Amino acid sequence: MNWAQSQAPIGTAIENFRVSEKSLDNQRSTLLTGETALFLEGGIMSLSKPRLVTVTSEGKTSLVFNASECLYNQETKTISSPGQMSLSTADGQMQLSGLGFSGSLVGPTLTISTNVQAKLKKSLRDVSFRNVPGRVVGEGGDIINISAREFEMMSGKAEFRNSVIVKDVEGDLRADVIKIVMQNEDGLIESIKAFGGIEVKSEKISITNEHVDSRASYDLESGSILLKGSPSWRMGERSGRADSIMINRESMIISAEGNVEMKVPSSGKESDLFQFNPILNSEGDSKSLSLNISSSYFVYEPARKEKKGYARYIGSVQLKRGDTRLDCQYLNFIMSAGSNEEKLEAARATGVSLYQGDDWLNSNVFFYDFEQGRMLMEVNPNWNLGGQSGEARKVEINTKSGKFFAQGDVEMKLAKARGVAGLLFPLNKRKASSGDGSSISVNCEFFEYIRSLDSSHVDSVKFYGGVSLAGKNGFNLKANSIDMEIDSIKKDLNSIHAIGELSGSTIGQNPMRFNGGQLNYERNSNVVRLKGDPNVEIYTEQDGSQVVAFGSEAHYKTGEGRLSLLGNPLLKTPEGVLRGEKVVYDQKDKRLRASGNWKMTLNAESIRQIRNKSE
Repeated sequence: MNWAQSQAPIGTAIENFRVSEKSLDNQRSTLLTGETALFLEGGIMSLSKPRLVTVTSEGKTSLVFNASECLYNQETKTISSPGQMSLSTADGQMQLSGLGFSGSLVGPTLTISTNVQAKLKKSLRDVSFRNVPGRVVGEGGDIINISAREFEMMSGKAEFRNSVIVKDVEGDLRADVIKIVMQNEDGLIESIKAFGGIEVKSEKISITNEHVDSRASYDLESGSILLKGSPSWRMGERSGRADSIMINRESMIISAEGNVEMKVPSSGKESDLFQFNPILNSEGDSKSLSLNISSSYFVYEPARKEKKGYARYIGSVQLKRGDTRLDCQYLNFIMSAGSNEEKLEAARATGVSLYQGDDWLNSNVFFYDFEQGRMLMEVNPNWNLGGQSGEARKVEINTKSGKFFAQGDVEMKLAKARGVAGLLFPLNKRKASSGDGSSISVNCEFFEYIRSLDSSHVDSVKFYGGVSLAGKNGFNLKANSIDMEIDSIKKDLNSIHAIGELSGSTIGQNPMRFNGGQLNYERNSNVVRLKGDPNVEIYTEQDGSQVVAFGSEAHYKTGEGRLSLLGNPLLKTPEGVLRGEKVVYDQKDKRLRASGNWKMTLNAESIRQIRNKSE
């Protein structure tokens, strides 16, 4: 029949034209038919209403091609036409149309030159170029629409080119080229990939990649798109980029890998978790700056009414805004669904270091409650805040009130607070040693620090449980609990209250040791009150000899160097022993006074000295 057709004279017409060709790989056959075939010059035939069908080696119909007219070259086995055409799978699950086409029967191949429109069913298990029973492509949420200027199909693959747009109910995917790879001779779709100038848009997110080497893999069935080549994305006012991004457009689960960078606007609540210094929070323009986040990996799942959402950063994580920074290895934001937007509830992290100005905090485990402004750090937390460093088993911070709480084996070094070391018996300033203002080591079970947030500028410091304050210069103070108030600006000690099993030693020109049950000091009055249980014990030296003082209560006027003993007082000096209702020892002028029913016993050496002076 083919030979007879080739010998027909020009102008001859054949009704019900039919020709069959085997593919070059012998895996399929192509049958071309037409209502009428008109013979032209050079072995060219003009076919009306051509129809082309491809059949697999197993006899299964895969592709069905239709057009209003075309030219068929008997020598090259090709067809072409500037007119309209349509192409579909035998089961109708993929449909394609365009204007202007050419193709080969022995490829089989097909090229459409313009106005390409295609519809695919999402399920890749059903979408193929073979005869599989299933639903015919229709309208609805399970349909993918593809438009392009050019289309080419060849053995094992098909390509949409030039301004390609893929649309479904989740949004649009745009690319320069989209390639469809078939699995075998049956035409089962194995993968869909996009290349060059890729853009994904939906109601909630936009992803773009204008790099010439950008590429994307598109899973129609799951709605997942994997983009490579440093794509960037935007969700509302939030933006980011990474080496690769995967998004499921139905669930909106996003994962990014490699050099992940994100930018959160100043209104974003994420930065609250490391703004632990409320005074620094209120100063400068840092609050107007955006938050920059970087990590190795990022995974995001939006919150729903029935399920919490999360934004998870993994590997070399850093959050930075102004002079505040958080470094960690793992960070997970937990979110709940709100009426208009997601609400941040909590954050969990491991291997954390937080920096705000000169202050910093470290911990292996970290938790933050956004609603309460509560920060919890466990497993070897340590810190340096306002020059005060320390470590404990657990640390809790209220970022709104500025309250700091440490618990369990607390070890600290206090910043310089003038008057702490010499609080009982301050030094003569002209003879003060250089070590008076040095830091003080603290050991206790519980520590609480409340930063001043008002005009009083008074910070509150509390120690509980086996408290020990010690300086390298010899100062120490031990008690069951110690409360202090410190001027946050001048770093002066305003007051101190110590209770329970009290003991300590002072430093300076006349150092002293003391024992008691309670100690109170107020800077306004410059008086230290030491109460005993039952007695106060004070030990010091005068001219190389020991001075011992007892009483139920001792008052020391720090500015005048005067010690007053009350409640069965006893003062033992090198001169003798003095008793009375009240005994006053003027350390500066070396004078003794007693009132009430007083009694003084002088030692023999003192009596001899008095006699010698009188003679």
